[in-house]
Amino acid sequence: MSSLEIETPVSVGGNNGKHGNGETEPFVPYETTSIDTPVLHFAVQPCVDFLNPFLRMFYKFRWAVSYPLGQRIFPKFVPACACIPVIGWIPYMTAGELLSLIPLVGVFVWGYITTFVNHDVSGSGTVASVPLVIAFLTASKSDSVFSFLLGVPFERMINWHLAWSLLSVCLGCFHYYVCYAFSSEDDEDRVRSLLLSSPSEDDVFASSNNMYSAMSDDAMHRDLSGDDSQYALYGPTPDFVKFSFDGGTNQSGTLLVLALIAIVSPALVPWIRRLFFELFYHSHVILALAIIVFGLMHGVGIMGLPLAFWVLDLVMRYVIMAYVRYPHKANIQLLPADVIQLSFPKPPEFEYNPGQFVQICIPALSFLQFHPFSLSSAPHQDMVTIHIRVLGNWTNRLKTLASKVEEVDMWMEGPYGSLSVDLDNAERYKMVLLLSGGIGITPMQSICNSLIHQHTQIGRPLKKLYFVWSVRDEDMVDALHDDEEGGTTIPGRHNLNKSVDRLGTTRFQPDLLERVNLVDSFRIPKTTAANKNNSKNSTDADDMVETVLKETNGTMDNFLHTEFYLTSKKAKDGMVPSPYIFMGRPNVPAIFAKMKKSALAQGESRVAVCVCGPSPLVSACREASRQQSGGGVTFDFHYETFEF
Repeated sequence: MSSLEIETPVSVGGNNGKHGNGETEPFVPYETTSIDTPVLHFAVQPCVDFLNPFLRMFYKFRWAVSYPLGQRIFPKFVPACACIPVIGWIPYMTAGELLSLIPLVGVFVWGYITTFVNHDVSGSGTVASVPLVIAFLTASKSDSVFSFLLGVPFERMINWHLAWSLLSVCLGCFHYYVCYAFSSEDDEDRVRSLLLSSPSEDDVFASSNNMYSAMSDDAMHRDLSGDDSQYALYGPTPDFVKFSFDGGTNQSGTLLVLALIAIVSPALVPWIRRLFFELFYHSHVILALAIIVFGLMHGVGIMGLPLAFWVLDLVMRYVIMAYVRYPHKANIQLLPADVIQLSFPKPPEFEYNPGQFVQICIPALSFLQFHPFSLSSAPHQDMVTIHIRVLGNWTNRLKTLASKVEEVDMWMEGPYGSLSVDLDNAERYKMVLLLSGGIGITPMQSICNSLIHQHTQIGRPLKKLYFVWSVRDEDMVDALHDDEEGGTTIPGRHNLNKSVDRLGTTRFQPDLLERVNLVDSFRIPKTTAANKNNSKNSTDADDMVETVLKETNGTMDNFLHTEFYLTSKKAKDGMVPSPYIFMGRPNVPAIFAKMKKSALAQGESRVAVCVCGPSPLVSACREASRQQSGGGVTFDFHYETFEF
């Protein structure tokens, strides 16, 4: 079976964030935050030493402003109904999300008034263009203005992207209606009523000239069958279909609305976009281009703005990143439990933050398909690694390829993403809780290893790092029982004053938690482990841990605590229980309660929670964050899911 070589053991005993010369390298927050916006990060490189202090001040200010906006606005006694789409989200709504709804509602009201109150053909078209532009801007990746200004990357803008897209469809239909139902004579009546209230004769003359000039321009621009379409509702021969294609402007407007409906409809049904993702994605791109073209043909000149952002984004991603800057070769390895590892030496020009992801294209499989995968390595490590779980058609083809070759051509773009909790704020977050399910361990291990490195090597203050991993596949956990002498090697309780000099080789698992630097390996005789009953929750597990540690003369470290859960119905034959590997699902409320107790004992009021895994795990952790917040401790929550 293929294996994953782990790095050479390094002793960190007595270092405590110091270099060999005894000097401590200070932890510098926000030093690499600009990576979240690749266009900006690349642009500042020529003068990075000069600009970095200003960028750090900006990011510190941005987090200071956005932190209050990230707090939940509803009390925890408000019931949560996670199974109901939209309604289930309300109890977790933050102040920032509520504020973000204001422009949505405001633009809708504006569009309603221009359409159904003022019957303003031109005005309703102007309003309809606003959500269209915003929908495009929320889809930017490398040059996202929202990522830079608000710290919200494009993957967390998807719901807002959909909301603004829906609004653009709605207001586009409003505009369609007012054009069909009301003629320029209605505009004339409206303006004439305004003229009656004009204070002077000169004002009347000027206003009337402007009115008739605008009406004439509108008729010429719309290129209809007369001053107004004879097929409109007010015309002599009303015909909705003929009206829709009467003249160039009506044709482009009709095609624009149809393209909007076609691009938004599949996005409203999650199972469609997941089951037919490739068709959804490529049709999305084609329809987005069509919308820009039809918009420009229709006279929506502001569509040039999202077009410029899109072109810059494409050039940055597919030319500068994928073709020019980043490596084109990667080692590929097939690991147990249908996991594939891609790895390559980290070049200086490839920088990333913990928890980020990249998009990978393997030309041997397809030139057109870029797929997102989290980086499982930490930024300080020399090798960049990506672990991929075989789940669909593309990954199954990659698995076949991995069984035949050891190196593949690769195109890569990114990195993308950022955390919604300010982990760079070392004074606020000295307590960190990381939870993952299945392959969701990849971004969590990157964050965990980075925090360990910051704490042990560059002096970041950190009081508790609690790492929980639940997994269904026994093969992923089996590597934790890699012992030819009948015992079990258990990572979990750590002593920073000792180095590990016997680890050998391991397979895909939390190798993960810098085991070479931190982990004391306790060898548990089978007779000892067999007499213990595996606990189904972390509270009962503590008693077992204490007993085993006493029997093995182990020591407990207060900084890093790990727990691994095997959620399959029964253990594989011959599998030895351990105090760090439990059968069943993690008791999420108990874990949060324990973390809260630890925070209170150490005088900390904030806990950063990061979760990646299936929706049930994310929902459980979100609710636990809400319920356990209070009594002097607040859980600030960040999540990622496997589902698009």
